[in-house]
Amino acid sequence: MSAGARQGTGDTFSGALYRTTGSPFNQSFSSSTTKVTQVGTMTISFSGPNSGTLSYSLNGVSVTKNIEKQVFSTTGSAQCVPSTSGRASATNYTDLWWNAPANSESGWGVNITHQGDTIFLTWFTYDDNGNPLWLVASAMAKTGQGVYVGTLYRTTGPAFNAAWDPSRVTATAVGFASLSFSDASNGTFSYSVNGVSGSKPITRQLFATPKTTCS
Repeated sequence: MSAGARQGTGDTFSGALYRTTGSPFNQSFSSSTTKVTQVGTMTISFSGPNSGTLSYSLNGVSVTKNIEKQVFSTTGSAQCVPSTSGRASATNYTDLWWNAPANSESGWGVNITHQGDTIFLTWFTYDDNGNPLWLVASAMAKTGQGVYVGTLYRTTGPAFNAAWDPSRVTATAVGFASLSFSDASNGTFSYSVNGVSGSKPITRQLFATPKTTCS
């Protein structure tokens, strides 16, 4: 859901839900391979700063889930607020990131949640057939100033419309990921997946004003 608009003056956001296909992560990017297909709608309604409800309709199947922030550091989750000032002094990298320069490779990206000295990263990209591929690094440790390294996993589990069964969730290590930030808004994302290595320059994805700054 790339453009979930606020509904009224409350904390509810709704928008179209899309499925995308695109260039395999281990090949040169081509915008001609990126295809976007609407498959439903989604609504996120927040009851407070740490909890809410996620509702969606995907190919005619409707689901509602209660959600809450995931806290994985003793320092707690980042505090994020709208800001019209620059981010030059920011030291928290929580955000959506995509290839630099901006808009140069629309269709893939990394989502970063930064708490304390740990980063949780999800990487949305495409497999050898151009189909959606999600990989995660759930505990990227700080190894230097602005540098974080962790194991990449590919997960499987119950279908989105099935009853939740934790015994069906598996996480298989497929490689590693590293992030090296040159400043508050730019960095390098490097990876090795099943023996295939690569590196991408990344920058924060800005899609609205005022932007959000986290600390």
